[in-house]
Amino acid sequence: MDLTIRRRRTVADDGPHPTDVHIGKRIREARVAIGFSQTQLGVSFQQIQRYEKGMNRVSGSKLWMMCEIFNVEPGYFFQGLSCSEQQETNNLNIPTIKLVRELLGIPNHEIRVRIQLLARAMIKHLKKGNPNDG
Repeated sequence: MDLTIRRRRTVADDGPHPTDVHIGKRIREARVAIGFSQTQLGVSFQQIQRYEKGMNRVSGSKLWMMCEIFNVEPGYFFQGLSCSEQQETNNLNIPTIKLVRELLGIPNHEIRVRIQLLARAMIKHLKKGNPNDG
């Protein structure tokens, strides 16, 4: 039986936990996608910066508040996080985030749905390997 005393992990000594970094990146991704600045989330600018860098952990109540603001399920913040590999995630795909923001900027819901359907049809067509692609 191993009786080794484990030292408590600290940001100062060990850096931010990879899970906190991942959640912070997902917060930034969602915030940028809807076009919000760091001051529009009901939390101080400095606190949002610390959340987005993983330096501070997000409490359950703050995470729930962000779910409501971003209109996402809590699982959104954990998507892409591997239980077996607690490593930092890739950088955000900013062009994709900008595309989503532009799409959300279209006020007519029906037009947004039609664009989504068009994109799906294009992807389906391209996956078939049609010789007329290009």
